Amino acid sequence: MLNAFTIDSPIPFSLDNVLQGLTSLNEEMEQGARGLKQGKFYGQFSRLLARIGARLKDKRYGFLFQAPAAEHKYDAMARLAGKLMDYSKRSHSIKVIDFSEVPTEVLPVIVALVARLIYQVQFWTDRDKRQPLALVCDEAHLYIARHEGANPAELRAIENFEKIAKEGRKYGVALVIVSQRPSDVSPPYSANATMSSLFG
Repeated sequence: MLNAFTIDSPIPFSLDNVLQGLTSLNEEMEQGARGLKQGKFYGQFSRLLARIGARLKDKRYGFLFQAPAAEHKYDAMARLAGKLMDYSKRSHSIKVIDFSEVPTEVLPVIVALVARLIYQVQFWTDRDKRQPLALVCDEAHLYIARHEGANPAELRAIENFEKIAKEGRKYGVALVIVSQRPSDVSPPYSANATMSSLFG
């Protein structure tokens, strides 16, 4: 397995371990000249821990933080890629992914992660084994918006799609942007579009 590792290989980790580490640093006391004193990072992670705790308790994020145990194993990513890109049966040639229940504030990130996974699988697949595919992004202005006003996470998500728009065709990934508000979609897509269609 190690021989197949690349810089893009997913490495599973436990969020509980991360939280324990942050909590330990946040509450750490160390020995000073006159007794115990607050550690270097004492209280520095309080707001972050509170925000993460709120997300963990929010049922809308259950698909992220309350996933079945099987989804925390190393082969989970391969099984997900199989569900998204297995075209062995004729009835599997079209996959519809419903993101309607994903919270708006993380929608661009989640959609971009799925798109990046598909792109990376195509990128690392041998040319003679690649199956050309098209990502049809409906209501694209909701998650591939203009850069103005986007937070760092949303900007990273937009950059993922921009990379696919610029380089995806080389690896058999076409990007179809569908929107009723094309002026709200990030400009690089129109610049890299091979064809644009307008319907009244």
